[in-house]
Amino acid sequence: MLEVPPDDVKAYGDAILRLCDDSALYESKRRGCLISQPQFYDLDRSWGAAVKRMLKQLRVEKSEPPRVAVMTETLPPRRMP
Repeated sequence: MLEVPPDDVKAYGDAILRLCDDSALYESKRRGCLISQPQFYDLDRSWGAAVKRMLKQLRVEKSEPPRVAVMTETLPPRRMP
């Protein structure tokens, strides 16, 4: 990873140029990405799959009957005025 200050366009450009000019740096960064690379090709971990899981969960929660408290004691009848 190459760190640059946020919103510093010159620093972004300098970092890109360093990667272009220094093949050893580029190669080390490329090799470092190989560990994380498979997750980006796993369809089960994709953005679309995450949305589907969320919608499915919402559908399940919506179809569940509402939970209500059940009284275990009997209250005396109310007198009407």
